[in-house]
Amino acid sequence: MATTLQEIATYLQEEDLRFQEDASKNAIFTGFRTEAYRDRDGDPRLFVMIRLDEDGEFVHFIAPRCYEYKEGPHKGTVLEACLLVNYMTKMVQFEYDPADGEVRAVIELPLEDAHLTKKQFLRCLRGLAGVVDHYHDVIQTAIERGKVIREDPAELLREFMEFMRRRRQRSHGAASLDLDE
Repeated sequence: MATTLQEIATYLQEEDLRFQEDASKNAIFTGFRTEAYRDRDGDPRLFVMIRLDEDGEFVHFIAPRCYEYKEGPHKGTVLEACLLVNYMTKMVQFEYDPADGEVRAVIELPLEDAHLTKKQFLRCLRGLAGVVDHYHDVIQTAIERGKVIREDPAELLREFMEFMRRRRQRSHGAASLDLDE
């Protein structure tokens, strides 16, 4: 059953997404605007390659060269950050090529004898772009400062605000400075 580049092109057209097909690589290239993620030029965009293997029985969703880190003092921290994101998310994996320092995000989907549905396709495509965008600060901080952000900053802020709300309730509206309350 598998899938073809034509089916993928149809899904992209139905979603009004621009793309370019490269039959020699058995791939289609598209891209997304991002909120947090910035490419090497500093632009808010992420390029994605969708490549077919095994006569369309295996689909790769690849964000090539989302990051680069060949050598430097934070290499272990960068790899730790990538592994942390792998652990915290579904489907998306970060891969590292030590030969040139490429860090890329991928989803690999074996179809075997199944058909790739539009719903599956869009979940993979949007999931890849969403994870790279959402966790950009985690990986970029590891590259630039050698630190791994282990918690989602937005979630920490929500927890802190909830903590402060509960403290105000207990102190009848007065903001207490006692953290043990």
